[in-house]
Amino acid sequence: MPGDGEDTYVCTLPDWLQEKAEKELKERKETRADDIKAIRHWLEKQPHLQSVPRDDQTILMFLRGCKFSLERTKEKLDMFFSIKTLLPEFFENGDPMHPTNRAILRLGTCLPIEGKYDAEGRKIIIMRVAVHDPDKFKQENIFRVNCFIMDIILHEDEQTQICGFIGVMDMAGMTWAHGMAISPTLAKKSMTAWQDGYPTRPKGFNYIHTPSYFETIFNIFRGFMKEKMKRRLSIHGSRLESLHQNVPPDLLPEELGGTYGNYNDMADYWMKKVLSNREVIMERAKQKSNEKLRPGKAKSVEDVFGIEGSFRKLNVD
Repeated sequence: MPGDGEDTYVCTLPDWLQEKAEKELKERKETRADDIKAIRHWLEKQPHLQSVPRDDQTILMFLRGCKFSLERTKEKLDMFFSIKTLLPEFFENGDPMHPTNRAILRLGTCLPIEGKYDAEGRKIIIMRVAVHDPDKFKQENIFRVNCFIMDIILHEDEQTQICGFIGVMDMAGMTWAHGMAISPTLAKKSMTAWQDGYPTRPKGFNYIHTPSYFETIFNIFRGFMKEKMKRRLSIHGSRLESLHQNVPPDLLPEELGGTYGNYNDMADYWMKKVLSNREVIMERAKQKSNEKLRPGKAKSVEDVFGIEGSFRKLNVD
């Protein structure tokens, strides 16, 4: 079974980050190992989650994402790996070398700022929402490739596990075709996956280069957002100086009025990073729930996403 070894986590975090984890996430070094062991033993008893990794780092990542609530951690682990089963259109074809995935990586749809953080220790992640041609690339494919990168960050960057991240959504180049490619069903699935499945700590989202019709399209997603997340949204229009009040220029690329390199170089970096992690990413694609073995009733798309069939796509005059 994956991650069966009783590997012992050794904390190498600086004091300030350990203190933050204890204050904000209730992570205590005296009980950390016992919490990890409790979750591992629970996973061992779940017949439908036998492909789920049980190493210290993975379990700790979920514990931090749930502020060390054992019950919430169990729920999120179950949800995360169930979603991977229920949304094959998002998570299958998990080979970064596949031509479609490589092409999206080359575009640079998800570009985290590497090696630097804001004053509160948070990572900055830039999402280029409209850099792709919606006639060539489905939103499901974009989601999949973005997950390649987010998974790397979550597994490698303990500071981001603890401090969270700030999203910068660059809408430059957005057309009606991009908006029409997003159905309410797709929006619901993607928002549920991010909010209920991933053990992330999103601290805010900044929307820049928004077109005049942005609100019409964005309302699809806003309707599926949790109230806490709605309060963390900032829409800047085309005002870079407004964005810079939330995200300093040294943590933004030239295209956003910053000094941290440019989109092309960032895309090259993350493409190489993902391809160098190809085997790990492909292995993670296999890690999902087996609903046939779930005790009681198997989870379905309707159970998790509250939808039956599919909505019609956004109809705008």
